[in-house]
Amino acid sequence: VMKGDEFDQDAKNNALKETVVPAQRGSIYDGSYTRPLVGNQPAFSIDVTPGLVTGRIADLFSSLAEVLDVSPKYLASKVSPNERRLFQPIEVFSGAEFATVAYLGEHIDRFPGVRWRNEPVRDYRSLGALAHVIGYVGEISVEELQLKYNEGYRQGDTIGKSGLEQVYDRRLRGTPGLSHQTVDAFQRDLGTQESRAPIPGIDLVLT
Repeated sequence: VMKGDEFDQDAKNNALKETVVPAQRGSIYDGSYTRPLVGNQPAFSIDVTPGLVTGRIADLFSSLAEVLDVSPKYLASKVSPNERRLFQPIEVFSGAEFATVAYLGEHIDRFPGVRWRNEPVRDYRSLGALAHVIGYVGEISVEELQLKYNEGYRQGDTIGKSGLEQVYDRRLRGTPGLSHQTVDAFQRDLGTQESRAPIPGIDLVLT
């Protein structure tokens, strides 16, 4: 009774779920600034919200696995038994092509609880001998996160691993956005409260 206002505010804060929205990474151009040596290729991550799945989740995994060309066991391994009643999206697949997402959208009634997010991936197809100079990106490791946590990096971030991708990572990576959602005890979305749009990374032009 004495701390009612304080506990009420704590309860509201606990009910806010923060989601990081990745920023598009800057492109790398040659000296003429006309042709990108490295750009971003459209790709999508597939999420499943177990609490929204009607029927057996195993049946959903079986149908979804056929579309994604993976095994149902692979998808099932992404959702642990204690998560199967939650209303929180869980990523089960990454790197899906637009055609796959278009098919899911056209047949969404067959895939209850399935959603997708646009997460571009790097396109290194035409680098040739420059590959070792440009470098590559990957998910941040535990060791890298310990060193760079105070620089704004988080678990799951994509980071430059070698070459120019690593040296100019802070310039290329941009600033991730944030989405704050109000959720209940089961992680059901009660409505987005506010969001901050991501800021794309800055392009890098070589000499």
